Amino acid sequence: RNRKQVKTVKSVDLTPMTPNGVTGNYTYFDNGDLNTLTYTNGTAAPLLVLSYSYDKISNVDTKTKDGVLYDYTYNGLYQLT
Repeated sequence: RNRKQVKTVKSVDLTPMTPNGVTGNYTYFDNGDLNTLTYTNGTAAPLLVLSYSYDKISNVDTKTKDGVLYDYTYNGLYQLT
């Protein structure tokens, strides 16, 4: 697979507060694709961690959710299979 190689990742703490105190931190690749999403509620361990990699046309190639890797494939029309 052709994986996008990006050396710089921008980190943006949008801190969306919810009534239950959950906050989110999002990091993006230079081209604007989402790299990681982390939700916490003030405890040491995150509630949810998602990270993504993309193919050369910005289709999601892999997603990692709490340490479990999910692999995505596409057909010749770039449709998820």
